[in-house]
Amino acid sequence: MSSPPVPAMRQQSEEATSVHASCVLLDDRGLLILGDSGAGKTTLALGLLDRWRRAGRFARMVADDRTMLWTSGRRVLGRSHPRIAGDYELFGYGIQETTYERAAVIRAAVWCQSDDGPRYPDDAAPQWRHGAMSLPMISLGKNHQRELLVMAFLDHSGAKEAMEQRRGPSVF
Repeated sequence: MSSPPVPAMRQQSEEATSVHASCVLLDDRGLLILGDSGAGKTTLALGLLDRWRRAGRFARMVADDRTMLWTSGRRVLGRSHPRIAGDYELFGYGIQETTYERAAVIRAAVWCQSDDGPRYPDDAAPQWRHGAMSLPMISLGKNHQRELLVMAFLDHSGAKEAMEQRRGPSVF
């Protein structure tokens, strides 16, 4: 006789929203990578994973192209869409498989622009919103050195402080 499904997981699945985004886990920080098709979401995710690992730090893909988001308390959580879990699209090569983390607490967001975008954003502290929740966000142009800017953003005191407010278990 099989045991019944855990109600909390069923509830989370029913309330999860699918977002066109990639998601990576860097140490204990989930990072949501958003942008239009072809804007470089997967390229940025793979570049960040490589840089983080070369620095001797924990880095793992959570989701590529489709991230399922839900909230729990004051946290935004993300996981891969079940049909594509562990897969990512490598431009020019097709679908590839990778090890992945089942879920992560999202602590910040990146918007990948299709062009170079403005040098100075209108909003000094841009936020990405998911329902009533908001996360620190950085918007990066296509020709920027995105991995370096994201690493600096994650270590920036304002972004770090906002991420610290959402402390809790980061990996499931």
